[in-house]
Amino acid sequence: MALGMLVLVLGLARGAESAERVAVLEFRGSGSGLSSGERDYLVDSVVRGAVRRTLPPERYIVMTKETMIELLQGQGISFETVCEGACELEVGRKIGAHYIVTGSCWRVGGKHQVAIKLYDTKSGNLLSQETVSGVDVEGLSGTLAMATRAILAGLLAAGPAGVPGTWGSLADEGRASSAGSGTVRTEAGGTAVPGSGPHEGMVLIPGGTFWMGCVPGDGECFGDEKPRHQVTVSPFWMDTHEVTVAQYEECVNAGVCKVPFVDEGGEYYNWGRPGRRNHPVNGVDWSDAVGYCEWRGKRLPTEAEWEYAARGGKEGEVRYGQLDSVAWYEGNSGGRTHPVGQKLPNGYGLYDMLGNVWEWCWDWYDDGYYGRSPSRDPRGPESGTSRVLRGGSWYD
Repeated sequence: MALGMLVLVLGLARGAESAERVAVLEFRGSGSGLSSGERDYLVDSVVRGAVRRTLPPERYIVMTKETMIELLQGQGISFETVCEGACELEVGRKIGAHYIVTGSCWRVGGKHQVAIKLYDTKSGNLLSQETVSGVDVEGLSGTLAMATRAILAGLLAAGPAGVPGTWGSLADEGRASSAGSGTVRTEAGGTAVPGSGPHEGMVLIPGGTFWMGCVPGDGECFGDEKPRHQVTVSPFWMDTHEVTVAQYEECVNAGVCKVPFVDEGGEYYNWGRPGRRNHPVNGVDWSDAVGYCEWRGKRLPTEAEWEYAARGGKEGEVRYGQLDSVAWYEGNSGGRTHPVGQKLPNGYGLYDMLGNVWEWCWDWYDDGYYGRSPSRDPRGPESGTSRVLRGGSWYD
């Protein structure tokens, strides 16, 4: 049985009577393997805490649990019996909410999975969504807090400029979507001499045709990695490693890029941390990633380009090498990122294509896109609510 979570963003206008109120309901159900105390901790400390830290207090008031109960009872709704699905939208409308964030939690193998979605209550449209996982409450709390901040990014985007983004470390090493953030690996077209101009630190990836999507025999594939389909990509250049903190700092110092998100008192983000200048920059949202690429005279890779490069010329294999040898992941990372380029490269000389931190792609995310993707140089759907992340992270 899934657990349900509901966050209600109650809207007024600006000024003393205008701060938008945000309310968080409890997790529901018992099928995720979490105790009631663990669920209370995730809601009270993690989700509410993330909402308070993310939304500026001059624009949003985060309601207490007691206030939420009183408000619902005033509308004839029991706090203990808040429903799921379309009924949640109706609950939001009844109490004047502009948005609701719904969530569900379940268990797959040894991991807890949590999906969170942001809806516009007036239209019923899905605005943003995130899926995270964790083997225990401690691990889950970190990713859940980040996912909560990520789904609120659209609300922040409508406010003052310069609001930092959040992270994008989400599920496994397949596809993921995010309205939050990841890291950057730039791409550039053309056939310049390696090591010259904008191509310094990059390798030329030869064009070719490959099978994109779930490899037969891979038991860890998700539905959005299917169907497997043949794609042809033109030659392109790609960074040999993820953009480091030191490289991104140059863009910040030039007044072009924003300072990445930093979790105060935490260790998940690398910006400003001693000894991490050669770690991949994280806490960078998609727009900032695009801005960095343009500042360098480059661009983000499409998802097809990213996967073609990641395979390293090895067709039909799940990974380009033994996982411990090529990637920092949950089993060997020690709970943190690592300097770029420490693991073995793939056949094209690219490092950390798996693990360490998730990487942004150009494409909008659509879980059904593989079924209708063009066969040559696909650039993703024409529109969407979140962007594609690939590669997995130190946590997965």
